[in-house]
Amino acid sequence: GKDAIRIKKTIDYFEFIDYFEGLKTLEDAIKETISDTKEFARRQKRFLKQIKGKRMNYEEIISHLNKTTNCLY
Repeated sequence: GKDAIRIKKTIDYFEFIDYFEGLKTLEDAIKETISDTKEFARRQKRFLKQIKGKRMNYEEIISHLNKTTNCLY
């Protein structure tokens, strides 16, 4: 629905990292630091909720990723 369109326009959770050469995929980065798959899924969901309907620049996105995954980009 509208939410899905809004997310697509703002950022694609898994694909945006591809734009920045040399960075691992977000999924790989999270899996390195989180072994519990339930925790992994919870953090994915939380991240999507945080970015839904927002316009973010690169710095803001990275800041959110760092808070959400405890990975430093």
